[in-house]
Amino acid sequence: AGQFFKNRLTPQQLASIRYASIGSIYVASTSEIYLQGISNAPWLPIVLAVLSVAGILFGIAARIRSMLWLGSMFLAVALFSILWYAAVDLNQTWIWYVCGIVLGATMLFVFAMFEKRREEVNRLMSNVQTWEE
Repeated sequence: AGQFFKNRLTPQQLASIRYASIGSIYVASTSEIYLQGISNAPWLPIVLAVLSVAGILFGIAARIRSMLWLGSMFLAVALFSILWYAAVDLNQTWIWYVCGIVLGATMLFVFAMFEKRREEVNRLMSNVQTWEE
């Protein structure tokens, strides 16, 4: 409905409608993970991850920031819930160490790439700022 009446709404109203509707889809999927438990339904975090990646890709294609940010955030929630289940519920604590090392190495690599390609990253970020909320 928000997209249908897009020309009648202010940009802030349209952004609020988008965040609320996209957020409700992600929150409903996430709540199912915690209500049923990953051990009873191990496919639920995978469904949330697939929805998140689809939202990210659609957000990039349609140039809608809210879909990009919410999709990224809930993808992190899905991955963290899978890690939590593997590390805590299955008593595999070594997974925390491996994920911490991989995350640290990835952060170093990403920051090195940002420094090396600062102009391109700044141009990309300014481009993302012009997208619809």
